[in-house]
Order: sequence, then structure tokens, then C-alpha cells
Amino acid sequence: MSTADGTDPMYPLLGRLVSSRDMGREIKLLGVGTGPPDPSAALKRRRRCWFAGKWVDTPVYEGASLKGGNVIPGPAIIEEPTTAVVIRDGFRCTTDQFGYYVLTRVPDSENKGARK
Repeated sequence: MSTADGTDPMYPLLGRLVSSRDMGREIKLLGVGTGPPDPSAALKRRRRCWFAGKWVDTPVYEGASLKGGNVIPGPAIIEEPTTAVVIRDGFRCTTDQFGYYVLTRVPDSENKGARK
């Protein structure tokens, strides 16, 4: 199937674009590899950030260096080429095998400093 101008329409698939000529074929997504829960290999720097009414020494991670299975507790920042992911206190971010970020609220029993 092509559009009127002869180009292939694009369809989102798990946040990635694929051409209509790929429809019906198995598509393998490239993974980012797996790593330990500790994300320290991706740490770029630390910086002061304003969270919950106060300055907090905050770790800043390089998104492209994170691996599947890395777990980042908030507060933290993940920098990507065109955006940043801000992880507030009371949340954690887990990177899956495809490099997607899954933010989860941390139960109060695991994060005594979490705001309600």
C-alpha cells in the first residue's frame, strides 16, 4: 500500500515507526542490552535541582548509556538528545530491554522521604 505520492505511510509500533511494506513480516526491535540494577555506569554528573521546595544534589544519567534492568531511584534526571526525563522523589525508573523507561511510584515503606 502506498500513498498518492508513492511514498509508504508510516505506522507507530511500540513508539518506533515502520513502513507499510514491513507489515506482515516479523519485525525485530533492537535492544539496548541488559545490565545490573545499578545505573552508575551511565552517570554523567550531579547537579543541584529544585525538588519539593528545596535544592537537591541530583544525579544526571546519559540515556544512551543505560541498559535494560537499570533502576534509577528519584530524584534523578535522564538526559536524551531531544528531551529529559525527570524522576521525582517517591518514584523509580526502570529501563527495559528496548531502552524504554518505566516509571513506578515507590511504596512509602521503600521510600520514607516520598511526598504524599
